[in-house]
Amino acid sequence: MSGFDRIGRFLPRGIIREVSRFLDMAGMVGEAEGALGTIAFLSVAFGLILFLISVFATDYLLLFSQPFAGAGEIAADIVGGLIMFIVIEIVAVIAVSMIFYAYLIVQIDARKRELEAVLPDFLQLSAANVRAGLPIEQALWRAATPEFGILSKEVQNAMKRTFSGESIADSLTYLSGRFNSKYLQRTASVLKFGIASGGEIGEILERTASDLRKMQIMYKEASSSMVMYVIFITFAALIGAPFLFAVSYKLIATLGAVWAHIPTGQNFQSFGLISFSPPQISAEDFKVFIVVATIITSLFASFILAVIRSGSARDGLTLLPFFLIAGLGFLFLFISIVNSLLSNLFI
Repeated sequence: MSGFDRIGRFLPRGIIREVSRFLDMAGMVGEAEGALGTIAFLSVAFGLILFLISVFATDYLLLFSQPFAGAGEIAADIVGGLIMFIVIEIVAVIAVSMIFYAYLIVQIDARKRELEAVLPDFLQLSAANVRAGLPIEQALWRAATPEFGILSKEVQNAMKRTFSGESIADSLTYLSGRFNSKYLQRTASVLKFGIASGGEIGEILERTASDLRKMQIMYKEASSSMVMYVIFITFAALIGAPFLFAVSYKLIATLGAVWAHIPTGQNFQSFGLISFSPPQISAEDFKVFIVVATIITSLFASFILAVIRSGSARDGLTLLPFFLIAGLGFLFLFISIVNSLLSNLFI
């Protein structure tokens, strides 16, 4: 047993079982205790690095030690440093856990898509084997040919359990638990019911394959009918919003510069019924705002497009890095272009 496994065993059993289920659906080999122990170690190490950077390279320690200034400088620094370390460690644990969870979700959805793309053909071949006179476990074993990819490997592993003495129902339950696919789970449930009731397995497999293929065609047609929504959302998130933010940033910077050049001794703050005042926020503050707004816009756009394309918001995790990089890239590109085109405006 490794040190990471020992660390993971201290966590609640409910968390361990849930992580184990996610690891199975992601097709990852390893114990949940080891994965959780690794996360805990990385979280502590990452938090410690951030804490050292915060102490020696920033002034954040003063922010945490200031409320305890009455206890003395040394005591305030110790208590403030301890509180800051705890806060940073909590943030590190949350950040590392979210990254690990996102990675698992991406792997799970990738396996799901690969499975569902070949599942109807696999069931059709299995039905042909059953009609040829093979028992269901042999039919599934013979249908697990290499062209079906990960489905073939998982079916072979499940049928090996049957050949070792496990019931076919338990093997099908194990197989359905290896993927986060409602199609496979429903297919396994129908097969188990058909086997228990003595139904025509070949007919069940053929009808299930036909229904799955029809549902996939319907999803593709629905997705293709919303191409204009995809184009509009992509353009608005990556081009439209960053361009408007860049123009607004230049306007605020220009107004701030113009107001700074107005002589303070002269009264130019009103003209008839119109009064003038300097911008209430600085250009740098607005720049921070538009960066955060672009990140939020990219986040929501990626998840909305994922729902339109596949019906699952979790697929947005695969689009999110592209949207973040493209959105921020276009934002700074437009800022640079607007600044170069209007560099001599009132300044």
